[in-house]
Amino acid sequence: MGEMNPSKAVRLVAALLGVVLILLPIPAIAASPRVPSIEIKPKQAFIDERVKIILQDFPAKQLVTVRVRSTNGLGQIWESHAEFLSDRHGRVDLTTQAPISGTYRHADAAGLFWSMSLPAGETVKLDPARKIQKTAIFQIAADVNGQAVAAANLQRLFVAPGVERIPVHDGVVRGTFFVPSGKGPHPGIIVLGGSEGGLSELNASFLASKGYAALALAYFNYEDLPQTLENIPLEYFEAGINWLQLRKEVRNHEIAVIGSSRGGELALLLGSTFRQIKAVVAIAPSGVRWAGVEDPRQAAWTYQGRPLPFMGTQDLTPDQQKQAGKILQTTPLSLTPLLQMQMENRAAVEKASIPVEKINGPILLISGKDDQLWPSTILADMVMERLKRAKHRFPDRHLAYEGAGHYIPIPNLPATVNKLGDPNTKTEIALGGDPEHTAAAGADAWARIVKFLHTTFIR
Repeated sequence: MGEMNPSKAVRLVAALLGVVLILLPIPAIAASPRVPSIEIKPKQAFIDERVKIILQDFPAKQLVTVRVRSTNGLGQIWESHAEFLSDRHGRVDLTTQAPISGTYRHADAAGLFWSMSLPAGETVKLDPARKIQKTAIFQIAADVNGQAVAAANLQRLFVAPGVERIPVHDGVVRGTFFVPSGKGPHPGIIVLGGSEGGLSELNASFLASKGYAALALAYFNYEDLPQTLENIPLEYFEAGINWLQLRKEVRNHEIAVIGSSRGGELALLLGSTFRQIKAVVAIAPSGVRWAGVEDPRQAAWTYQGRPLPFMGTQDLTPDQQKQAGKILQTTPLSLTPLLQMQMENRAAVEKASIPVEKINGPILLISGKDDQLWPSTILADMVMERLKRAKHRFPDRHLAYEGAGHYIPIPNLPATVNKLGDPNTKTEIALGGDPEHTAAAGADAWARIVKFLHTTFIR
């Protein structure tokens, strides 16, 4: 047998291998099973930023329960949940899909956040002296048939990157100063809390994150300030205004004030007293001065050494006193009927009314029509009537929200807080509002607050 040509040998081997490959069965390569996942965009977001949550690669046409859990700075755990039906691709889009059941009802990208609540029987803790919590982690988990199948975390920012927090203990002024990032100077704003006292750092940090040099100004129940809301001198706030105007980070001719509840009453009072204030935002406010919190026989505010006239139980008739006693026995306690009864004394109301027409700038009033702490919508309407009669020359506005109560939350915070427990008297105090309407009011109101301030100062 002669030698085989090398090229023929190669062709023969190749042919034989081809035959073998054809004859041998080729094992099928199984596709990797898809793993259910939770996609969050963005994974880090500012508190009012819209977040998209999508479930992918879940069993098709199956019920999926999504749970959210977060622990606040006081160690309280807030939770929510909702059940969805996945589509034929095993997908759920929480932005557009309504839950079948859960802590909220309608399609809402923010639903799992505003519907968070504490465990049954647990009341909200308040610590007016606590520093702002810079971030919060929201743990998002999904389960099918009671079995956890996917989890992811969302980080919410309460303070935007670059915002500087400066504690203030200067002369008589006590508070926290938040300086925005970016080149200043910036418009300044004084941020006031309500009858809880202490600091309103959350609102101040929110506004600083939107471009305002914000001073969260304490005025009682903080450090060496008065412990209760009685006989607080307006000169203290004048010192706060002066302090803010002297800061190099602040445009000293652009100063606003914002307050909630008793802080809303105070914001209107300060705007009508001090010309440096060029805009007022009052949330759940009153255009009437009310008595001190602990002692209803005392004025809440003084100026130039004199108590300012106020509404109190002294304005009730003997029959009304009896009715007031019955109201005070109800649980949870709604103070709105009691204050409305006091307001029947028109002479007393006129004497205690704040001269809001003196405010040297535009006014934005915000109220919930179901406010059970006090009748803020009626009180705000009275402010608007007074401004109209006086032909106030600025574009004032009152936003009154159906179904909302006393509390108008920053977007994506729990809107389920419709009552508070008084740790001293063990009394539950009603705030009013249902969670869905309260959340909607908060989302709209805070966007309008920012727009109002931008229109006034930045244009």
